[in-house]
Amino acid sequence: MRSVVGEGMVLESGSDVPEAPSGPSGVGALGALVRWIFVEPERWVHRSVRSVRTPVGQTVRKAVLRPAARGVRAAGRGAREVLATARDRVRQACAGLRRMLFGDSRQPAAVDRREPSGSAARSLGSSTTALTKD
Repeated sequence: MRSVVGEGMVLESGSDVPEAPSGPSGVGALGALVRWIFVEPERWVHRSVRSVRTPVGQTVRKAVLRPAARGVRAAGRGAREVLATARDRVRQACAGLRRMLFGDSRQPAAVDRREPSGSAARSLGSSTTALTKD
């Protein structure tokens, strides 16, 4: 029994070895040779180390990648703090220069924003509603 494995490759039943296709639409002898030299050994290794690769990957993640990520995050926090301090110092220097050149800024006069009461209130008579007007 024959089954199609990939693009133009045919696999005989009971065999892991695909045979090279024949005809102009196939890969040809040179393509099959390249496949057997480069592709197939990688597939064999991939299949054989799959059961070992997962636990090793998890161990590497726990032992190497997570601490490295923590270190990078800590370095990023430190850099942000340094940059914030530098920005603050530059703002203070600019404010000092502005004070030196133009003098202290005047504080705006406080404005009373409350509603006026009594005679200062604007009303028409004793009522402010439109229903009580004549």
